Amino acid sequence: MSMKHLNLLLFASSMMFVAPAYGQDYKKVWADEFDNVGAVNETTWNFETGNYNNGFGNWELENYQKANATVGLAPDGTTKALIITAKPDLTSARLFTKDKVSFKYGKLETRIMIPKTANGLWPAFWLLGNTGTWPSCGEIDVLEMGHADGIKNGTQEKYYSGACHWGVYQNGGYPNYGKFTTSPTSLQDGKFHKFVLEWTPDVINMYLDDATKPYYSMDISDRSLNTSPGNYFNKQFYMLVNLAIGGNFTGVHDRAAVTALNSGEKKMYVDYIRLYQKEGQECYTINGKTVDNINEDTHFEDTTTKLGEYGYKSLDATGKSVFDFSKGSDYVIISASTGVMQQMGEKIKADYSVDNTKQHLYIWENTYAPSIGTGVNSFGLNEDYSVFTVTQKGWSGLGFHGLKDLSMLDDSYYLHFSMKGDDALLHASHAIRVGAASFTIGNNPVEGMILGDYKRDGEWYSFDIPFSKLKKMAGTVFPDKDGGAAAYRENAFCALSGGNEGTKLIFDNVFFYKKQGGSETPDVDATLGEFGSKSLNAEKQSTFDIASGSDYVLIATGSTFANQVKDAGKVKADYNVDNSRYNFNLWEGTMTGATPTGTNSFGYNEEYSCVKVAGGKGWSGAGYAPAAATDMSMIDDSYWLHFSMKTTNEISKNAPYAIVIGENAHFTIGSAPFEDAGKKYAVLGDFYRNGEWYSFDIPMTEIKKYGTPAFWGNSSYKNNILSVLAGGTNGVEVNLDGVFFYKKITTGIQASTADKKQQAKVLGIYDLTGRRVSDMNAGGIYIVRTNQGNFKVKK
Repeated sequence: MSMKHLNLLLFASSMMFVAPAYGQDYKKVWADEFDNVGAVNETTWNFETGNYNNGFGNWELENYQKANATVGLAPDGTTKALIITAKPDLTSARLFTKDKVSFKYGKLETRIMIPKTANGLWPAFWLLGNTGTWPSCGEIDVLEMGHADGIKNGTQEKYYSGACHWGVYQNGGYPNYGKFTTSPTSLQDGKFHKFVLEWTPDVINMYLDDATKPYYSMDISDRSLNTSPGNYFNKQFYMLVNLAIGGNFTGVHDRAAVTALNSGEKKMYVDYIRLYQKEGQECYTINGKTVDNINEDTHFEDTTTKLGEYGYKSLDATGKSVFDFSKGSDYVIISASTGVMQQMGEKIKADYSVDNTKQHLYIWENTYAPSIGTGVNSFGLNEDYSVFTVTQKGWSGLGFHGLKDLSMLDDSYYLHFSMKGDDALLHASHAIRVGAASFTIGNNPVEGMILGDYKRDGEWYSFDIPFSKLKKMAGTVFPDKDGGAAAYRENAFCALSGGNEGTKLIFDNVFFYKKQGGSETPDVDATLGEFGSKSLNAEKQSTFDIASGSDYVLIATGSTFANQVKDAGKVKADYNVDNSRYNFNLWEGTMTGATPTGTNSFGYNEEYSCVKVAGGKGWSGAGYAPAAATDMSMIDDSYWLHFSMKTTNEISKNAPYAIVIGENAHFTIGSAPFEDAGKKYAVLGDFYRNGEWYSFDIPMTEIKKYGTPAFWGNSSYKNNILSVLAGGTNGVEVNLDGVFFYKKITTGIQASTADKKQQAKVLGIYDLTGRRVSDMNAGGIYIVRTNQGNFKVKK
């Protein structure tokens, strides 16, 4: 029973059965037989009360109260059982064993008589992890009934499910796997039914009655990624049992629709709950006493996080700072410790340290709870630094506020700050704002582009970001409306950590400075993003491999590339610009033609689309469109989009471009989101404005996240297939080439270095939620574990 958003479950009709790793040689280590008629044993059970957080995040209707749970006789008059009663006044009961009984691995068995759920009742038996906030604590749902699909199909007496939830809740989702089953006979037949959870380090299986095949099975053996389920189901969990009323699971959201209680109260009976564990492998905690004979290493080792071009480890192997004060000057302090400022000495240009008079650090609306960190700071000094923990507000933010003269900051300056964390699994991303510039430190873009990340291993990591980079992202970092650089009155440095309660933000020593011999040397891969690459190699040959694709749909390519694809027999459709049937249209005089220079993106001396913003209308646009109805119905989730861009002129240096696919899907190629009529389009990559060609290969599954193209499934499409918006500044240049759709051909996973001649042995394939899959037929991005390391594969 999910703590919230259970409607996001990715339910599957089937999943590969994994046989239990243990035999049947278990011994009972704990049980509640519910033999003492009367009150529930409170040395074992706690009681939920009330209804909060929008019906526990599920829009449930009930109010839980202790009085609705007792121990008494089942309808047979002899079996003693826990009785949970749902009443017409919308009261019920939820019991849980947190801080009293918990366990890791083993076989958990219960026998339950399930009430008639039609309509609106939601009985559940489930577990939550002892540590962490939901869903990172982990959740195992052994039994749930009353789902909306069962109501719809008239099968709710037979329709039941098991599920697991884990990972980090972000962007409206989180990793999970659930499976519904329809029993051949009713499970709400007035009889007890047995539900068994068998949980090992490798698999979670669930069984009904005496069945030998599980109704739910999930592999939890992999722990290679921070999203892998094995990293969340390797600790002690506690038990919950309840009878909810209404909520998202049932699709019932008002009292009138709760027809199950029209004839009076309904009761759920629990005969017993028993825990068995293999002898010598016991792991449980009962009333404060822990037994752990497993001694399992549950540490997650982060082997994939990259610091990026601006990050580095703050301290060397001896614990000394690697920051070289002798090469720094003109320090502008936002927040720095006493020892750090002493080393800066007379080189401090301006000091805007927090004094709670003129300069403040404001936590916005109590969204963080501050505390003092332990150990040394990022310069290896025994000085205090702050830890900020996200509270229950659902968002977070803080900022350094106060009037500051920052007019000295120019392209010779760098921004310095340091961060650390120990949330290797959560790996929360943080948005950083400097005036009007914003970017992300982490692996999930929160605001703007990702400029770096750091391992969550308790070590300090520092970032030195050129002020010129901030200017590229914001144009004017300290805008006039906020006082301008000379009298900036807003937050000079802000951090935001999202809304997951318990997320920690740890940073210190924020300042600007000049670096002797400093210059920006960008890393191409870090800036281009996940989908970008350089179009030509050092020999000026195309880096695109025609043989790796099939079913090409050509939109705007040179004739040489088009002929090569045709000769290979790989063309599905040719809609190349011919200025007759297929055109590149400039919209309402907002762009004008310009003269191409150099080769196209494939290295050939052929024309490509080259235009500039003109007309002074404050906007601009151009698009590839057919003159008559054209079949685009072949484009589906198996396709990728390829296009290339370049520019050289100074006016285009900071310009973001909006790419529009089929009128509806919008995204940005640039360092900051393209803004259009108040809307900001997500950044999918950027390119260097150095006259070189850069290509982007983006799966249609990714593009559809930003809107389904209007040509989807359309065999008579006659609007823009791909459009580009370049803003309203006259002279901004647009160079486009190599526009086509294609399917990728996966040729196998090769060893990671050239001297490895054997093909890697595949050990497992996982999607980006960490769930193991049998193949990559669905397309997208996968993590493939091999005997030669982990590989990210685009399909």
